[in-house]
Amino acid sequence: MKNATLLIACALAACTHMGPMPTTTAVSAVPMGRPGLEAQAGVVPAFYLSQGAANDPKGQAIQQASVLVEPDHYLGIEGLIAGVRGFGEGADTVTEPYLGLRRQVGDDVSFAAVAYGTVTNGADNGASYHADRLGGELAVDVRALKSQKVEGHFQGSVAATHVDATGRYCVDPATGDGIDCNGDGHDTFTDAKLNATYPAATGSFALVMLPSKTSWFSGARLAVMVATGRMPSINDGRQDGTSVFYSGGLTLTLGIGGR
Repeated sequence: MKNATLLIACALAACTHMGPMPTTTAVSAVPMGRPGLEAQAGVVPAFYLSQGAANDPKGQAIQQASVLVEPDHYLGIEGLIAGVRGFGEGADTVTEPYLGLRRQVGDDVSFAAVAYGTVTNGADNGASYHADRLGGELAVDVRALKSQKVEGHFQGSVAATHVDATGRYCVDPATGDGIDCNGDGHDTFTDAKLNATYPAATGSFALVMLPSKTSWFSGARLAVMVATGRMPSINDGRQDGTSVFYSGGLTLTLGIGGR
C-alpha cells in the first residue's frame, strides 16, 4: 500500500475540508434472497482527514451514493454482494468499490461482512493529499416490526479503516494547527504522514416500505444513523494521538428484484 495523504484543516469557521472518511458502508445486512439491485443516496457519518489537523477535531455527515448488485443463483453464491459508492463533495469526491456477503438467520436476524478500499488524492486552496484506505465492516440487523406494508429494522455495525496518507498543508506557526492558506507568499507549510487504523461503530433504525420477495420492486428503506469512532489528531504534520468523534446520517435505498 503506497503512502497516502493528509491535508489541510483549519480552526476558522470557513475552512478547507478534504479526505472524507465514512464510518460505514450503509449497506443493509438483509439479503434480497434473489438476484437484484439496490440504489442508495443520502448522507452518512464520517470524518475528514483535514479536520484532524484542526484545533477542534469533529465528525461530519457527508454525501454518499451507491449501487449494489446481488447476483444470487446466477453465480451460485447465496448472499454475495458487490457494489461501488461515491462519497464526499466537489473535486474531493471519492469512488470506492466494495465486496461482501450477507446471510439471514431465522426469520428476523441477518448478518453481513463487507470489505472496501480505494486510492484517492486531492488538492484545494493550497493544500494537497494522497491517501490509500482499506477496511472492513461487520453488521447485524434485527427486524423488530413486520407487516405487509412496512417493516422496522435495528442494525448495528463495527468497522475498521486503515489509512496510509501523506499531504501538505498550511499551519499556524504559533499553534501548529491547520489553517486555510492565504496564498500571499507568507504561508507556513508542513508535510504530514499518517499510517494508522481507525475504528468506528454505527447504529441505525430503518423503515422498509412495501417490502416484497416476489414483486420487481423489493422495497424502499429509509434509515437514520448515529455513529462514533476514532479520528486522527494532527499537530504540525505529526499525529499525536486520536480523538473521539460523533456524527449522524440519513439514507434512502430502493431495491429492484429479479427471479
